[in-house]
Amino acid sequence: MLFVLGWLTQTFLEYAIHRWLYHGFRLRAHVEHHMHPDAPGIEPWQILTASFFVVVLTWGFYDSIWGLYFWGMYASFLAYTVIHRIEHGWPCRAKRWMPRLYRHHQLHHVDGASNFGVSTTLWDAVFGTKRTG
Repeated sequence: MLFVLGWLTQTFLEYAIHRWLYHGFRLRAHVEHHMHPDAPGIEPWQILTASFFVVVLTWGFYDSIWGLYFWGMYASFLAYTVIHRIEHGWPCRAKRWMPRLYRHHQLHHVDGASNFGVSTTLWDAVFGTKRTG
């Protein structure tokens, strides 16, 4: 149960950071991502976030039940990173492997005012920002 809670927490953070930080403050790196969505690379915050999870998981919660929570967050973060890279780096595969998520994210790149979730559409549905067409 803690693993699932960790997974959901990270998907909410993904949505919140994307909607309220990246789009709310129009961060330069994210604006450039929208201007050049096919550019290769990983955003610096992703490296820092992954490093934080590894440190917390390895040292802080190795033998604690809360380790399951952080492993859920970490697994969800890795899923987000892979999904986002596939959506932008290999659109042909994304259309075939995950057509609904691919379409959801492509609609986000059209208007930037909806579909903030990358690895799930859950929070867009909850907050009324889900656009279907």
